[in-house]
Amino acid sequence: PREVYLRMLWERYARELDREEPSAGLNLTAFQRDGLVRALDYLDRHSGVMIADGVGLGKTYLAGELLRRAVQDHRQRALLIAPAALRDGPWRAFRIEHDLMNVQCVSYQQLVSDRRLGGDGGTVLWHEPDEYALIVIDEAHAYRNPDTERARVLRRLLAGTPRKDVVL
Repeated sequence: PREVYLRMLWERYARELDREEPSAGLNLTAFQRDGLVRALDYLDRHSGVMIADGVGLGKTYLAGELLRRAVQDHRQRALLIAPAALRDGPWRAFRIEHDLMNVQCVSYQQLVSDRRLGGDGGTVLWHEPDEYALIVIDEAHAYRNPDTERARVLRRLLAGTPRKDVVL
């Protein structure tokens, strides 16, 4: 059993042993840097990743680093979608503290109202939907029901060209 277990670990993690650590602009812990490496790998391979750590382990910092990389290192446009309470509270403070105010943060309801995505409101998004390279959705379980207007609007946002990276 020990050899089987070691072989399983080798098959799963061997390619990570020689990897080069990406530099992080935010102060991440060692396990968050490991998560960053895996998230970047998933984004490269699949254009999407789900961050599902437990409470208090720094999902906001990991998503924040992905946002920072997109807007500061790659000069891309990024959109953060979050519940209104998180948009106006923790995410606003985080964006101010880490100089990420050029990342637009909208609530679920604001996104639904954008006329370019089929809503009956005005123009909510700062840019055309296809100009966003990275979409981060906080509390993404709010989109679990595919039959809601919220989910339909998100599909319209993601359906554009070029393909967007998505972080849940």
